[in-house]
Amino acid sequence: MAAYGVFAVAPGMRGRDSASGSPDASARECMDISDVVTYIRSNFASQVSSTRAAITGYSGGGGNVLAMAAKFPDLFVVGADHFGMSDYGSDATFGWWQQNGSYRTNLNTMIGDTPANVPNAYYARKHLDALSTNFTSGHLFVYHDTGDASVNVNHSQRINALSMPNVTYHETNGASDPRWIHGDPIVGNPGAPNIYTEQEWLSSVVAGTYPVWSVPTSGTATVMGYIVTKRFEIWLGTTTRAGAGGGLNEVATVSYNTTTHQYTVTPLTGPLDVYVKEGALSGTASGISTPTVITVA
Repeated sequence: MAAYGVFAVAPGMRGRDSASGSPDASARECMDISDVVTYIRSNFASQVSSTRAAITGYSGGGGNVLAMAAKFPDLFVVGADHFGMSDYGSDATFGWWQQNGSYRTNLNTMIGDTPANVPNAYYARKHLDALSTNFTSGHLFVYHDTGDASVNVNHSQRINALSMPNVTYHETNGASDPRWIHGDPIVGNPGAPNIYTEQEWLSSVVAGTYPVWSVPTSGTATVMGYIVTKRFEIWLGTTTRAGAGGGLNEVATVSYNTTTHQYTVTPLTGPLDVYVKEGALSGTASGISTPTVITVA
């Protein structure tokens, strides 16, 4: 990747690649990714852009790309999702828990239990539901193969079905060459030709094809546990940096207006607490179960 002229960094997912911590399937892990961007910009300021960044991921990393588009939507200019999970188990048919029996024990540990026992935890990781409301600009590239036995292609097909103008979708099959086979982007490995996707998504990053962006000053956001944007932050169940179980497994829709500083929060997973931060302004609400207006001050 560096050969394209970018500063490339690969943060280890929790509990993998020598990284410490316990994986939690694109919830708290997304905070780590944001922290990496902050760290790189602080410690390598002369070598990186202070405004432009891109993210790519493969399999579980692809799931994190989608999660970042939902939870930190305007942090990245470009995202490249390779056969990622758009739903960890909320949908009884399309959820990854339902489709991948060999990984269910791991998911139960990461997320807390089965979808039947902790449905809200899986709903809060169905980032598919937040893409069209939250990732309103920037650009998302999606790559998948119809023969993928690890993550069913319908995880990406359902993204394509959203018909978002800022999504480029690529699906390969047995007649394609190359095919986006589930695996790492390894040079010279004919079983994992995903290195070639970089000719599209990474070249666009270097060329500056897609502009830096911010979420609109007003609109609707889907909060899957939390959302952090350049204009505001919303945390469910706690006040920033959710503690164990605090808000990570809750979902709400929020109609917001940063000009009037008002946020109408509608809980989707039962009564919840809300913390909203907009610059130096903030506001809270406790135990709400119906649409509630929070005016930050």
